[in-house]
Amino acid sequence: MYLDQLELFIKEGNYKNLKRTEKEIAIIRNSVMKHQESLGLKRMVWLKQRIVGTFSSVYTYDEDKRNLFDFLNSFGLLPFVLNITWDKLLPEDQKKLEQLATPKQSYLRFSPKKSLWIDADELRGFEVHVKQLDIIQQIEEWKRIRLFLDRELQRWNALRKTSVREMEKEIQRIDLSFGSLNVVIPSPQLKAIDALDQLSEDSLVNAGCINYELVMEYAAKGFFKKSEINRFRQIKNITSKYVLAKLEKDERMYEFFFRKQHRYHDSVKKVHGDRRRSLACTYLRMIKIYSILDALTYVITRNELHQSILPLKRHYL
Repeated sequence: MYLDQLELFIKEGNYKNLKRTEKEIAIIRNSVMKHQESLGLKRMVWLKQRIVGTFSSVYTYDEDKRNLFDFLNSFGLLPFVLNITWDKLLPEDQKKLEQLATPKQSYLRFSPKKSLWIDADELRGFEVHVKQLDIIQQIEEWKRIRLFLDRELQRWNALRKTSVREMEKEIQRIDLSFGSLNVVIPSPQLKAIDALDQLSEDSLVNAGCINYELVMEYAAKGFFKKSEINRFRQIKNITSKYVLAKLEKDERMYEFFFRKQHRYHDSVKKVHGDRRRSLACTYLRMIKIYSILDALTYVITRNELHQSILPLKRHYL
């Protein structure tokens, strides 16, 4: 039933229209991006249309993975911050770990014939149309097309997801007059904690990557300093990314980011608070000791006591 609906979706031209819409929305986005870039604004909001455009920096790093893994493992944290990419494992490692891996849900991939491709000539008229619009009209056009695209993508993805369940296990491909449907089985997921004892150091370095968000959470909890992590990676390149989105989506993203930062700072405050309390207890114990010594005619000046505390401050703060 769902396979028939998916085939009808393609046959009635909905798939090609979907792909054309993806190209059109990219054209408008690029036009808006150039306008914002010309103004030198990193963030621009169109309140009436509830749309926001944002430039952000994307960093790529050179990592000293071997020493970073050793550093994190010395704290017992490596299994909790390491992700392993199945496809980067050697075949013999995959065979050894296949019983520990969790399979992912398969899905259908449609490979269209050339008759369903969108070429540049089909888009020239739309490009001319966009150039004739002012920036507000472009934003409104983007919003209208985005709404349609989201709805059609939801339909298409739902059909692909439900149709694969109808296919018999032995059938991996269906040929149609306008293309082919192929069953794609994603690579399985592997938990690092299950694989650490099974893999060599070289295999871990080759297939493993660190979740730095989790690493920063552990840094906030006082396991180590952020600067200690930065020793193992250097900025290789910085590129710019532009995102045009609904203001509601942007607000949810910033709210999520704010909550994450809030949790980080709360952790830092808690750690520093614990350290200050520990230092205060140490300070009081030393005063008590010096009081006893003072009773034994050992005189200590206020300055001497301060100097004896300084190494503790440097160590704990």
